[in-house]
Amino acid sequence: MTALLRVVCGVDRRPPDVRQGSASSTDINKIVRADYTTPFYMDVAYEAMDAWKTWLVLRNPNGQWFFHQSGWVMLSDEGSDLAERIRTDLRARGSDGTSDLVIDGSVRERWGGLLKNTRFDDPKIEKGYWNPEAKLDGLTLETPWPE
Repeated sequence: MTALLRVVCGVDRRPPDVRQGSASSTDINKIVRADYTTPFYMDVAYEAMDAWKTWLVLRNPNGQWFFHQSGWVMLSDEGSDLAERIRTDLRARGSDGTSDLVIDGSVRERWGGLLKNTRFDDPKIEKGYWNPEAKLDGLTLETPWPE
């Protein structure tokens, strides 16, 4: 049997200097998400996240992770099937922990009011979902956002 080894590599666009602008040390590139429409990328992302959770070197002396598992909110424009295609792939791989989001006033209050200023009308956001396991933010000591 031949073993398949995948290597996930992050590459900065610039040196890690906040004054220089975007780089993985200063922008969202430290985020690993798994919500893709391509099963291959979804599998690679879950493989990477599983490694982050099991490698002891990614824990501090108290056993806390050096990353934040924050989850992922997916919002879909009217007429888009992107969210459903992603959820179909999640179900096919057996990792669909998603739940529907009702786009109403209550969604603005979730996750500490993260979406309180979001415009849901231009373009019209008609549906969405929450995936609590889908995203890891790199190398922090934060605790998960309350739902």
